[in-house]
Amino acid sequence: MRTSYLRVLLILLTFQIVAGQEESSSPDWGIHVGYATQQAFPFKDKDYKLTQHHILGQIRLQQFRLGDFKVDVLSELGYYFSKHQLRNKWFTTTAYFDDFQDDFQEKMLAEKNIHQLAAH
Repeated sequence: MRTSYLRVLLILLTFQIVAGQEESSSPDWGIHVGYATQQAFPFKDKDYKLTQHHILGQIRLQQFRLGDFKVDVLSELGYYFSKHQLRNKWFTTTAYFDDFQDDFQEKMLAEKNIHQLAAH
């Protein structure tokens, strides 16, 4: 799966380099594909598991020049897919409370899929 992300990234970088050679300004759009995980050094945690895949697309709306600086106003849309799981029962203990359902711990310890759409 990681190799497919690397291939897409390589294709997009190649396209951006070719587009940059044809024109002196940067392109007005971009795509970002990424992967993140909690299960990697130095954050590897036995009590918690999180992995995330995302794809972001952005469009430059306007560019300003302030002296020697270029300032871009961007619009970005993104899709995030995450898998989350709490693995330690201690974090979901209900021994000190009376008003929890009997299956509360099982629900909290189950792996959850989270789909998010975001606009920035």
